[in-house]
Amino acid sequence: GIITILNLIKDDINDDRAKAKTAEDSAAQAFTKLEADSNAQIAALTSDISALEGAKSGKETDKGNAETERLTKKGELEAVLQKLQAAEPGCVFFTVNFVTRSKNRQIEIDGLE
Repeated sequence: GIITILNLIKDDINDDRAKAKTAEDSAAQAFTKLEADSNAQIAALTSDISALEGAKSGKETDKGNAETERLTKKGELEAVLQKLQAAEPGCVFFTVNFVTRSKNRQIEIDGLE
């Protein structure tokens, strides 16, 4: 009677403990695997971040160089434009007066002949 019931309870408790131990071991293995996978993923992402930060730094340097070059070329362009503007009055004189001077020259040549 009572001893048999106590033995059945004992066996049930031992079975439950074994199942709990198996479940705990399985959960511990799953956690260990998850932790390892997460650490590997963190390491990979950290590496990617470092690579991207390096690329960003390079792009910022390129941007600074391009801006400096653009400012230099802008200064050169302004100098060329100033030279053209300074030369413009003489050029305009020739283009405006070319026809008149050409006619006068032709009259002068005809007069000399």
